[in-house]
Amino acid sequence: QAVEDTQIVEIPYERLSTYYDQHRFWQHLGRLVLENEYLITGCYNRMIKDKTAEERYLDVLHNEPDLLLRVSLTDLASYLQVSPSTVSRIRKKLMSS
Repeated sequence: QAVEDTQIVEIPYERLSTYYDQHRFWQHLGRLVLENEYLITGCYNRMIKDKTAEERYLDVLHNEPDLLLRVSLTDLASYLQVSPSTVSRIRKKLMSS
């Protein structure tokens, strides 16, 4: 789900397969995109599994501070896999510290 204006490029599988077969550049690009997505997904899954809700929020605060300004509380909570009230509690606790 996109929460901001987004441009999506769609390439039918058959055409992409042809590109992969005929051009080494597309093979390389496809591999890089897949490797990048694999790493991003792995890091996200480890964050969700290994960190507390507060640690996840702090990670976003330190690594992607602009994200906190661009998404709603509900979307942020969904990304962190917590309830919106949990995010509010974390914010309140951090502001009072």
